Amino acid sequence: MSEAEIMVFGGSASCKLTTKICRHLGIKASAGEVHCFSEGNVFVRIKENVRGEDVYLVQGTAFPVNDNFMELLFWIDAFKRASAERVTVIIPYFSYAKGDKKDEPRVSIRARVCADAIEAAGADRIVTMDLHAPQIQGFFRIPVDDLYALAALCDAVKAAVSHDIVVVSPDAGFAKKARAYANYLDAPLAIAHKSRREHNEKAEVLELIGDVQGKTAIVVDDFTISAGTLTSAADKLMERGAESVLAALTHGVFSVGAKDTLDAGRIRKVFITDTVETQPEALSEKVEIVSVAPLFGEAIRRIHDRQSISDLLSSEKTQRHVDPESLGAVPLGVPLITGPAVLTTSVLLLNEHGLVSTGAALTTNILIAGVIFSFANRIHRLLGKAGARTISKVASLLLAAIGVMIVRRGVMAIIAGVTNHFSHSLLAGLCLEQSPDLAKHGHASPLDPPARAHGEQQEAHRFP
Repeated sequence: MSEAEIMVFGGSASCKLTTKICRHLGIKASAGEVHCFSEGNVFVRIKENVRGEDVYLVQGTAFPVNDNFMELLFWIDAFKRASAERVTVIIPYFSYAKGDKKDEPRVSIRARVCADAIEAAGADRIVTMDLHAPQIQGFFRIPVDDLYALAALCDAVKAAVSHDIVVVSPDAGFAKKARAYANYLDAPLAIAHKSRREHNEKAEVLELIGDVQGKTAIVVDDFTISAGTLTSAADKLMERGAESVLAALTHGVFSVGAKDTLDAGRIRKVFITDTVETQPEALSEKVEIVSVAPLFGEAIRRIHDRQSISDLLSSEKTQRHVDPESLGAVPLGVPLITGPAVLTTSVLLLNEHGLVSTGAALTTNILIAGVIFSFANRIHRLLGKAGARTISKVASLLLAAIGVMIVRRGVMAIIAGVTNHFSHSLLAGLCLEQSPDLAKHGHASPLDPPARAHGEQQEAHRFP
C-alpha cells in the first residue's frame, strides 16, 4: 500500500460532507472537476495522480437522482482508467434502495440494476448508511459496509429530551430497527400501521399499537421524502395523548412541498443527518442536522489502514461512539510502541557504556515517553499518515533490535554455561583417573589452586 495520505474525492452531490470528512481526517480533499454541458451530459476529471493509490469517492444519489448516479459511474470509470489500485465508493444515501424487490408484476428490481452497474464500472468496495433493506448488500458481489446513524441521532435526541420517551416505528417493516433505537434510549416501543394505496408518496397512519399517553414520542425512520408519514403519525400520536412529537431520520430527502408540510404539521422537531445536501428547497426551521462525517471518516481510516470496522456496523447500544476530535489522530500503537522502545533502548545503550546510572536513564526516558504520548496527535497532524507510518516502522525496528540483543545475550549466556559445565566435568573426570599416579610422584591436581598445589608438593618432598 502507498505511503501517501488518504485520497478522498468528492462528487457534486456530496461536496459539504466530503469537506467535513476530510477535516476530521486531518487532510485536504483531493482535486477533481465536474462539468455539466448544456444538453445534460456530465463530464468528470481527476486532477491528481492516482496511479497505484487507494482512492475514496464520496457521492450521494439524491436530487437529481439519475444525474448523480451517472456521475458516480463516471467517477469510478475514471479512477480505474487512471490506474488506481482500489476504488472505495462512499454512497451516503443510496436512492434506488427502495426498489429492492419485485412486489408487482412486470416491474424492475432497480436496486439490483444499480448494483450491477456500480460493479461493472469497477468499484472495489461500497460504504453506505442505513440501507432501506439490508438484503441489498447481497445484490453486490463486492464488500458492502452498511453504517448506522443510530448513535448520532439518539445522542441528539437525548440532548433535547431527557425523560418520558417512547420510540415509535412508522410501520411494521421498520419495527426491528426501531427496537434498536428503543434499546439505545432505554425507552418503550410503539408501532404505527400505515397504508399507501398508490405510488404517490402519500401514506396514512390508520392505527397505533402501544401506550404514548403523556410521553414524548420519537418517530424513527430511515428516510422521508414528502414528510407525509411524519405529519400523519404526529396527528395520530397527539390524538392518543402524546405530549409532543419529534422525529429522528437518517436521510432527509425532502422533496418540493415537504417544508410546507412540516411547518403546518404538529411535529415539533426533526433530526436528520447530512447524508443528503441537494434538497430542491430550503429546509424547515424544525429540522436539525446531525453530522455523520466522523463515522464515515473513521470507516475510511480503518479501511485504509486494513483495520476492522465491525463495531461501526452495529446498530445496538454497544455501538462505538466516534469522537470527532479523535479522528485523524495518530494510532494508539505508535506512542505505545515508540515510548517503550526509546526508553528501553536508551537504558541499554547508556548503561552498557557506563555513561549514566540506571536511575538517571529511567528518569530521563520516562520524560521522553511522556512527551511522545502528549504530542503524538500533533506530530501526526504535522507529518501526515506517511509520517505516522514511518514512526511506527522505526519503533518496530528499535523493538526488533532490542529483541535481537536480548536473545543474543541469552543464547551466549546459555552456551557459556553449558560449555563451562562440560569442561569442568571433563577435567574433574581426568583428575580422578590420574590422581593416584599424581600423588605417587608428588604432583598436584590440575584443578587445585596454585598455592595449595605448591604446599602439597613441598610436603611430599619433606616426607617421602
